[in-house]
Amino acid sequence: MRRRRLLAAPLLAAAFPARAQRFDRPLRLVVPFAPGGGTDIAARALAEPFGARLGQPVVVENRPGANGQIGAQAVLSAPADGYTIFTPTSAQFSAAPALGVALPYDPDRDFTPVGLMALVPLVLTAYPGSGWKSLADMLQAARAAPGKYAYASAGVGGTNHLVMEMIAAAAGGLDLVHVPYRGAGPAQTDLYAGRVQLLVDSVAAALPAIRDGRARALAVASTERLSWLADVPTLIAQGVALEYYGWVSLDVRSPTPPAQVAALNQALLTSLRDPLLQSRFETLGFIPPDLSPAATRAFVLADRAKLAAIVRARNIRPE
Repeated sequence: MRRRRLLAAPLLAAAFPARAQRFDRPLRLVVPFAPGGGTDIAARALAEPFGARLGQPVVVENRPGANGQIGAQAVLSAPADGYTIFTPTSAQFSAAPALGVALPYDPDRDFTPVGLMALVPLVLTAYPGSGWKSLADMLQAARAAPGKYAYASAGVGGTNHLVMEMIAAAAGGLDLVHVPYRGAGPAQTDLYAGRVQLLVDSVAAALPAIRDGRARALAVASTERLSWLADVPTLIAQGVALEYYGWVSLDVRSPTPPAQVAALNQALLTSLRDPLLQSRFETLGFIPPDLSPAATRAFVLADRAKLAAIVRARNIRPE
């Protein structure tokens, strides 16, 4: 897979040069989720090479709860010196603002991007008992019976909710029933049991169920086919003009000095090129990107605009 070409050319701006910058004590990497999830595992995989390049240990600190707000507040309570780093996802910094969720912070004003840590490929999965062998089968059935078929999500405004709505819109305005759950686990369970027919999920989370037959992959939402699901075509190749990736970034509290941000970005980019970390990310189903702080901000703003457009078009409201 041509991983370095997955983002639009304007976003592939070179990282701005970092002046020599010393870190003289351990750094904290604040993960707004419980231990064991994909973001937590990726952060722990990054911590060692990242710390080696900074010359100090990087300690992962889990601060779950309130849809990422507890973790964000922990970072905002620390000095703006680059030693406390947040790992927000598209759910916190794109989807929540796009939905108009009242947040106790402003992701653009209160945080400064360091860089993207990972792109998260997504896959549209179906209940095998539906009989659908392809995306075309699903589209034909959904168009013939508006309002009959349901899709699951981890909650209103989550990535899998909004991306499924983008698919429905890009496919000409499918009428599907949205069934929100309190988390991805219950949504996956009901898909495998056939209580809902569709779910957009991360490749990493869906792969075991696809391999053992509990779910069928209809399409990937990536720019090109993925090595993990080499026989599954993209949405674009099947006539649905949409590509979308989830993501995890590294951010620090504003106004962290630019020299600190530059040094952190350089250490991040060097770590993401490490073959051992790339191998670990391959296992996790994550793609290591290569973006400067400025390009990361542009990427997040573009992503939020894309989600805000579907929120308006489909009249989606937060719970």
